[in-house]
Amino acid sequence: MTAAGLFVIGATHHSAPLSVREKLTLSANAADELRARFATMDGLKEFALLSTCNRVEFYGVAATPDITARITSVFCASRQFDELEFEKIRLDLRGRDVVQHLVEVSAGLDSQMLGETEIFGQVKEAYAVAQSSGTTGPVLNRVFQKGFQAAKHVRTHTAITEGQVSVANVAVDLALTIFGGLSNTRILLLGAGKSERRRLARFRVAVRLRSQSRAGDSSGRWSSRLDWAPARCLSNNETRGSRNSMLWSARRLRRVSSSAW
Repeated sequence: MTAAGLFVIGATHHSAPLSVREKLTLSANAADELRARFATMDGLKEFALLSTCNRVEFYGVAATPDITARITSVFCASRQFDELEFEKIRLDLRGRDVVQHLVEVSAGLDSQMLGETEIFGQVKEAYAVAQSSGTTGPVLNRVFQKGFQAAKHVRTHTAITEGQVSVANVAVDLALTIFGGLSNTRILLLGAGKSERRRLARFRVAVRLRSQSRAGDSSGRWSSRLDWAPARCLSNNETRGSRNSMLWSARRLRRVSSSAW
């Protein structure tokens, strides 16, 4: 296998602050639209798109040297993001460096929280979507499959997954240290991701979402324990004393000082 045309470009938490990553994040529909455009792009032989809260990455095999510039232009236009600004934060790797990067990402070595496990499933899903769409070929198939093998070996034969391996779990431990217990703690939940739904059973929470339908989708069997309200800015009078100084976000969980409430 030759890696001469193998590349990955994108932006990650290493170079792009949260405010920028939020602008670059792709919804499911936006990702599908980009895949459709790239599928007909001359000179792009294979490609796969990985989009998470901490990274957006385009893996591909180029037949012409201008492919990465063209992908950048299309992506930035879709996000209404300045190309020159994107160049300042852009991840741009070729050949063997792409393979090493994919292994590090899949194994959780490149994550904000070292060893976190969710990213492995996200990479596998990105590859499955590309494969089912027919946009992978002999190069990316081998790169991803061997990358998964290497990542599994890392996770199985090292201690990387021991301890707390997500920002949310670490934040819960911090909350336990601060409050001494969470049995009577009220949590403000912003968003409704899979990680948050898994943790709903532990808390009495107030939910802030853009629509009540999302609250219904998220609550499931915990609906009786949820207080839903539309997403908007909260005043000090609305929140002070009504819940503890915790903010549970769909992408992060952080402690907020009481004075901010």
